[in-house]
Amino acid sequence: KSQSEFLCCACGHTAHADVNAARNIAWAAVIPPIVSETPAGVAPGTSPRL
Repeated sequence: KSQSEFLCCACGHTAHADVNAARNIAWAAVIPPIVSETPAGVAPGTSPRL
């Protein structure tokens, strides 16, 4: 096996590792991160009032 090829063990998708990394970096710039922390002053399971 070559380190230059990316293989997803979950779905079998293959791509050149550098191209795959570039796509991941590009998506990270477009999609906001998922934040799992509750904002200060907001009880878990509730939404802040506007």
